[in-house]
Amino acid sequence: MAAKQKFGTTLYLVIAILIGWILAVWLFKNNFAVQLLISLLIACGIYILFIIQKKKWDKAVEEQADFYNLKTSLQQSSLDPHFLFNALNSVSFSIHKDSREDAASNLSTFSKFMRISLNNIDKFGHDLNEELEFIKNYLILEKFRFKEQFDYSIKVQPYVNDMNNVPVFSAFCFVENALKKGVMTKQGGGMIEIEVDENPAEKELIISISDNGSFRDLTKKENFTHNIMVVNALIDRLNSANQRKIKIDYSANKNKSGEAEGCRVEMRIPTDISYKLMPATI
Repeated sequence: MAAKQKFGTTLYLVIAILIGWILAVWLFKNNFAVQLLISLLIACGIYILFIIQKKKWDKAVEEQADFYNLKTSLQQSSLDPHFLFNALNSVSFSIHKDSREDAASNLSTFSKFMRISLNNIDKFGHDLNEELEFIKNYLILEKFRFKEQFDYSIKVQPYVNDMNNVPVFSAFCFVENALKKGVMTKQGGGMIEIEVDENPAEKELIISISDNGSFRDLTKKENFTHNIMVVNALIDRLNSANQRKIKIDYSANKNKSGEAEGCRVEMRIPTDISYKLMPATI
């Protein structure tokens, strides 16, 4: 690839020199020194324009690749094969145990989970109600699979407009992190609390995800799940495209002894931002 780019740049330089020479000869037929000077100036001008245009082209190509990579990553984040396999195993386990009620309930929950995932496969934002339903279905399936080793609560203030848009699967990825790297790594499990509030005066939703599992510093990437990195990339792109910004704060929860226990994530999402992202044009 590097060799091809070098060859292409050299070729354009040669073409620029030839064009400059032809124009100089045509304009100054009887003066070789002037012909040479003018041809070099014209060649330099053409070559500089080419370099500027090439940089713009390369940047647009890179941005377009990043855009489609982000879309692919978002699609994969909600369709984790490991989770899907385990969820189907739970349904299969219920059937083999002749627990028809559990099997029917798990199958219904799984179908709702898949419906939301597939409905939002090409979106960057969806309404809060869908995000919370997706999280609830995920936690129901995981709670059954882990034999009640953790608990959760979802509290939404009554005045919150659940039709407000949020970045797709953004709160979910932090709930997933709280489960996988927080409560399930702690002996005896733990509790995940999701709270949703709205500040109409500031036109923003406030979503907090808190757990009392193992502490991890979420300002460090090694404590991220892959899905958090994907959602952070989405939020960076949304913040670049909008005047108002989505903000995420991380903090440690404390136990009765004052020691760090679990984490708290607070998302502040403006309710008036646009989720219409477009790839760079080439």
